[in-house]
Amino acid sequence: MKRWGRYEVVGSPSEADIVIELQYRPYSNGNSYGVYNQYTKTMQSYGHHGADFALVIYDAKSKEQLWSVSDEPGSALLVSNQRKEVVKSINRLISNLKSRM
Repeated sequence: MKRWGRYEVVGSPSEADIVIELQYRPYSNGNSYGVYNQYTKTMQSYGHHGADFALVIYDAKSKEQLWSVSDEPGSALLVSNQRKEVVKSINRLISNLKSRM
């Protein structure tokens, strides 16, 4: 973002005009349930759990939210692919911001 030539990183929010925040937001769709396994004596949880990322811009002085966009990473079973999906999601957020500038 620094290479875009539109922003300068400063030492603290009090020196800034805007604050750009990347948020990680886990969620559950509310359809979770647990099943007790009598053989292992453990509770297994089922349901849709996920997370999304958001890019939020605040006015540094008033702390008022000026703009935001969110993106949900694609699903993947392997950890290496999950990481790739996170990177893709964050890149989409940054591309969205860049296109609006």
